[in-house]
Amino acid sequence: MSGVLAALVTLAALRGTLEASSRLQLRVRDGAALAGPALDAELDPAVRLDVRARRWQLAFDYAPRFTRNLLGADPQPSIFQQGGFSARFQDRRASLSLQEDAGHGSSSFTALAADPGAVSGPLYNLSALPRTDTIAYAWSRTGLLGRLVVQRRWALTLSLEYTLNGGTDARSRESIPFQTGLRGAIGAEHALSRRDQLTSSADAFRSYFSSGWEDTLVQGTVAWRRAWGRTLVSTVTGGVGFSTSRDSVTGESRDEAHPVAAVSVAYTPRASAIDVGLSVRLSPVIDRLSGQVDERLESVASVAWRPSRALSVEGQLGAARSVLWDREDAVALVYQGLLVSFRANDLLKLEGGARGAWTRVRRDDMASLQWVTFVGVTFTAPTLRF
Repeated sequence: MSGVLAALVTLAALRGTLEASSRLQLRVRDGAALAGPALDAELDPAVRLDVRARRWQLAFDYAPRFTRNLLGADPQPSIFQQGGFSARFQDRRASLSLQEDAGHGSSSFTALAADPGAVSGPLYNLSALPRTDTIAYAWSRTGLLGRLVVQRRWALTLSLEYTLNGGTDARSRESIPFQTGLRGAIGAEHALSRRDQLTSSADAFRSYFSSGWEDTLVQGTVAWRRAWGRTLVSTVTGGVGFSTSRDSVTGESRDEAHPVAAVSVAYTPRASAIDVGLSVRLSPVIDRLSGQVDERLESVASVAWRPSRALSVEGQLGAARSVLWDREDAVALVYQGLLVSFRANDLLKLEGGARGAWTRVRRDDMASLQWVTFVGVTFTAPTLRF
């Protein structure tokens, strides 16, 4: 009887939300994989369930993509299934999170959308965009993150992540090799004052590619974050990395040391609806197309203008270049994005914008330009609370 009573008390303490939405988007795109501009229609329904109690929270989400070309490309419809699960436990001093996300299906990378399965970040960390229009693609990310507050100003973090992503058949792997990666990181955070925070971290990444390359990248960094009042926040990072790369097919190998340095600034003027950000970073990355470690210099500028709760304008401009340009796998790329959204009410949001990317690979000695413009409407159902 006491067990049943305890179960009823637990159920009574549960709280949750159910959210559902659907976005319809029309876009015009062009790139190296196409003979001319193509017109697409894409439907993106999404549903998310959150269940929580005082110390833990569970979340489930499912967001497939249905795409149909209307003009200028492969007329076959494509479906990309994706979803995820997360669990989080937290008490006064410690937290532990487990997350699993995965997706598979047909995907067109000439749409220049962010790639959720990227091991090293967004799609733009690719050395160049795939020259094949639609490919069979899959990704999975399993992560564990823990945080422990040791003292009032000290906290320790630990993370583990196992990832899979890339083409799932021979033709698709010619564009994007299949990559398997395992990453582990430890860190320490120390609040020097109310405005200053020091973070040190060490992480290791082991990656295998279907093309034959095997990479190990180890990095150690120290970052200082400073809040210069309420309007300006800066972060300065420094460190060093070591990498080994080996091609199991040809036997070619590299062992290198890499400097790591970064500076970022976020500025929000008082009584203003504008947020501005700028970052410059020098660091090694594991290139997802070549399968090798590449030292790159990257800069990103972003601006967001939200003059009202309904209207939002966001823009981004970035560039990256291999430091050692004499290598065959050296790359240079420039990308930009603009998004304008207007929320008519709680149920309806309109949006439009453009994205573009210019890339050059030294091996091919060729430059390519890809772009996409789009308009869309998102319908959001009222949130169900229980």
